[in-house]
Amino acid sequence: MQEFPDWQKAYLSDGLHLTPAGNRIVFEEVVKKLKEQGISVENLPVDLPLIENIDPQDPLKAFQDY
Repeated sequence: MQEFPDWQKAYLSDGLHLTPAGNRIVFEEVVKKLKEQGISVENLPVDLPLIENIDPQDPLKAFQDY
């Protein structure tokens, strides 16, 4: 973040708290580091049914395998 010119004004709203652009940079860097360690949404196990797999008429049925 500090490599960008005028980063304090662009990425910090009050000198401490991040602006939306600052939050975006932090988010992207954290995701990048997690992926480097093999941690990503694609690699996480699913421990509950996905919403599209839940029948509104019989929601408990979707949870029987979990």
